[in-house]
Amino acid sequence: KRYLADIPKPLESTGDYTLIKGVGIDWHTREPFDSEAIVTARGVVTMDDGNATVRDGGDTPAQQAAIHLLSALLTLDVATLATSFDLFGAADGARWSLGLRPRAQDVATFIRDATISGAAQVETVDLHDANGDRTSIEFNDVAYDPSAPSAAEQARFER
Repeated sequence: KRYLADIPKPLESTGDYTLIKGVGIDWHTREPFDSEAIVTARGVVTMDDGNATVRDGGDTPAQQAAIHLLSALLTLDVATLATSFDLFGAADGARWSLGLRPRAQDVATFIRDATISGAAQVETVDLHDANGDRTSIEFNDVAYDPSAPSAAEQARFER
């Protein structure tokens, strides 16, 4: 869900993602429209209606930071997050919550703060933008596969 400061109802989408640590993230939105973004260290490839748009820039510091941050958020890589954010948290039984506030001004111009929460795994990520907008991501039916990615999975990230 994306909450925009000037719009009373959130924009809602559903889909799935595949994250291969150290390789990239394939974020596929299914509803309300079909679109896909593949994020790797080389840049971002987006696909809408079967048309691919390559957004190079994986070599820019801002793109690298965004890719690194997204991967760290989704994998709960606390050591990586601690290099860029002040961390704070709470736990109540099996439930936990980890808050993040950016240390660097260049990150703070985009993200005011973030909260990651869950129990056995990451269940929600809430990002508060510096401009007052908010993104809330809920993860359902998460499956972990510790095996090496298949050739087909690996090929998706080579686009």
